[in-house]
Amino acid sequence: MNFLKNINIGFKLKDGLKIRENLNQYFSQYKNEISFQKHPLGFKYFKLGNVSESEEFRLHFWINTIEKHDKDLQIHDHSFAFESFVLNGSIVNNKYKIISSTNFDGYVYDVKFRNEKSKLILNQENCSIELEESVEINVGEFYKMSSNDFHESINNEDLTVTLLKITKSYNKVSRVFSPKKLNTLNSFERVNLTFDENKKLIDKIIKITHH
Repeated sequence: MNFLKNINIGFKLKDGLKIRENLNQYFSQYKNEISFQKHPLGFKYFKLGNVSESEEFRLHFWINTIEKHDKDLQIHDHSFAFESFVLNGSIVNNKYKIISSTNFDGYVYDVKFRNEKSKLILNQENCSIELEESVEINVGEFYKMSSNDFHESINNEDLTVTLLKITKSYNKVSRVFSPKKLNTLNSFERVNLTFDENKKLIDKIIKITHH
């Protein structure tokens, strides 16, 4: 059965029940093949697979006890646009715009990827940020972001789980805002979780999506 195809239909129809049913079946069937990774923004994630050449589904686990790689490097944009469905908990999405001026001392860095490692390369100096909107998205709700939108996702729950459908924007580089200049090359390796860590997350998603 093509679970991802049905999940994609669920996204198009905004049918949360269809999404949950097929996600539950997906994780139940492939639980021994699933391996989550740690992300520098503080969540655990798994790439479910592609539904087209440019469209992919990803699952994000936000646990409020997770330490972020760097709390000053949370405001970012993407190399893709995305639509997200909140499966559990809630998330606050803060959207920002970048302001350039010699009066500011913020920085924008490009994110360069190589295999499972990412590093930050200076792109822009003398800039700052301005909050454009702050929206709380609760369980069962959807929200969208374009690839050029700078934003920050904040989890205020013990556990928030989101399912993302991303649409890749080719030749678009991800960027990160920093209020300070990085003195050393900032890099992060996306390591896989242990067997026990994976099992806990898989058991949680099966429970969350069970009816």
